[in-house]
Amino acid sequence: MIKQILKFYNNASLAAKSAVAFTICNVLQKGIAIVTTPLFTRIMTTEQYGLATLYNAWSSIFSIFVTLNLSMGVFNNGMVKFEDNRDAFTSSLAGLSTLLAFFALGFVLIISDFLFLTTRLSKLLIYTMFATYLVSPSMDLWASRQRFEFNYKRLVIITLTNVLLTILISSISVIIFTHKGEAKIISTSLVTVIISLTLYIELFKRGKTFYKKEYWKYVLAFNIPLIPHYLSSILLNQADRIMIARYCGDSWTGIYNVAYGLAMSLYLVCSAVGNAFIPWLYRRLKARCFDDVSTTYEFLIIIIGVIALIIIIFAPELMIIMAPQEYYQGVWAIPPITLGAFLLFVYQMFSNVEIYYEKNRFIAIASTSIAILNIILNYIFIKPYGYIACAYTTFFCYFIFAGIHNIFANYIFKQENPGKKLYNIKNIWTIYGIVIILGLSSMALYQYRIFRYLIVLGLIALMFYNRKRFISKFAVLLEKGE
Repeated sequence: MIKQILKFYNNASLAAKSAVAFTICNVLQKGIAIVTTPLFTRIMTTEQYGLATLYNAWSSIFSIFVTLNLSMGVFNNGMVKFEDNRDAFTSSLAGLSTLLAFFALGFVLIISDFLFLTTRLSKLLIYTMFATYLVSPSMDLWASRQRFEFNYKRLVIITLTNVLLTILISSISVIIFTHKGEAKIISTSLVTVIISLTLYIELFKRGKTFYKKEYWKYVLAFNIPLIPHYLSSILLNQADRIMIARYCGDSWTGIYNVAYGLAMSLYLVCSAVGNAFIPWLYRRLKARCFDDVSTTYEFLIIIIGVIALIIIIFAPELMIIMAPQEYYQGVWAIPPITLGAFLLFVYQMFSNVEIYYEKNRFIAIASTSIAILNIILNYIFIKPYGYIACAYTTFFCYFIFAGIHNIFANYIFKQENPGKKLYNIKNIWTIYGIVIILGLSSMALYQYRIFRYLIVLGLIALMFYNRKRFISKFAVLLEKGE
């Protein structure tokens, strides 16, 4: 088996090796919270853990306005559009993000009292958040550049360093200091700033460009219309925790966040896989080579669907591992949130097409509509049903979200490529329908451990039996070269 794995790796293309490495790096980098959850939930009270959760929720929302998400869709497009000046383009985006963060921090100093009342975060935490934005986008820009050019070795080193330092310093801080919620937040931010500053300097040494009108004009024109989309995506992930904190209290926010973190561990895989394959997809779209795109993504959907089912089936055991008994009732939120996370991968398949063809208005319309729907549904159902309502409203909204982007992406692709077909929609939604039925049905077996274990063994056996078929469908990335 080991020899086969090594042979597989040696024969794989640079794109395949990079995709695997980037997937692992992304999961590690964004999965720090999940890895350290068992420690923090046993040291911190549910209120203290809820404070850290609330901080992360607000930080995700404010970052959209401060950073404009310059390391995402517009960066990949810029790598294609300005391929002869990638260093200058990257450093100019770092310069723009610094300027935006500087003005944002100055504005926050003026309205800090208002933010304190709105967010329920102390002024110290608010200042920490916006000071971090001064350099933190450079880490995302640097990582996006490595992904696009398949430079995975350094990214692995930087990611592992970030993960280990974050776990070490935040754990020590929480153990030493009395105000454990604040200690966790500030220590994590400190690690982010140190590593980001190092990469920030590197970007400017290579690019030597802080400002270039052509680049700034392009990215602002591209990304400002996408703010509603990015904000809506964050609200779909974070609004439930903010609303639970307001209507149910920080304690319930902490309980929900543990369940949410477990379920959304699947999203880390989905996001990592999706980001790793964006350069590959863009090259296929640019070359108008569409034949292998659908089969590749169908393979990925099946793999991720199986992972989703395993998370759902093992939810009771995972909840016991991740947190003490007072968090356990959050287990019932795991299945719907996990299925929603699975849908995010389906959505990402479609939104990447929209972004590539620069049809940003479609993305903004869909995302804004669904975010508003999610907030309305949360407001209606949290009061009578409690925190669990958010899990099901999130699942429902992700379902509508993916469906709308499916329609928009197909429309855009057919306009750009008359008579061509990118995805087999019937196969994609059939796979997802099967996963939904199996996932929701698995909750009835939470009291029957043996049956659940047998199902997982069956899924693993099925995947092993069909391994050659999956590999053959994934052959485009197993061959040497692009």
